[in-house]
Amino acid sequence: QRFHTAESKTVALEGAGSWAEGKYRLELRTEDKFGKAVTLTKFFTLYNLKEKTVPDHAIEWHSSIKDAGEPGQTARFAWGSAAKDVYALLEVYRSGKPLERRWIRAGKKKELLELPIAESDRG
Repeated sequence: QRFHTAESKTVALEGAGSWAEGKYRLELRTEDKFGKAVTLTKFFTLYNLKEKTVPDHAIEWHSSIKDAGEPGQTARFAWGSAAKDVYALLEVYRSGKPLERRWIRAGKKKELLELPIAESDRG
């Protein structure tokens, strides 16, 4: 797929909506103004919250869904494991001080973790 940076700063990955969950490699190749070859390689993970399994058979996987907001809203994170029984220690800090500490569990699936955003969370 051809792409010109003078016309746009983003590139659409055609058909990505139908790709399977997993790890992917994106490679962009071009020439600089001196004719020298330039290559950029990026690795990324595609996931679908509607799918129950964890992408790429990961022992531990997590991703922010909504990590900022206003008081009264909820921060949302997805996490999970491809292993049968996995426990993780969740620690929540506000202003550098521990607020909450608890064990959370996942087993061969994704879990949704929701944390309320309080007035005391304002920066």
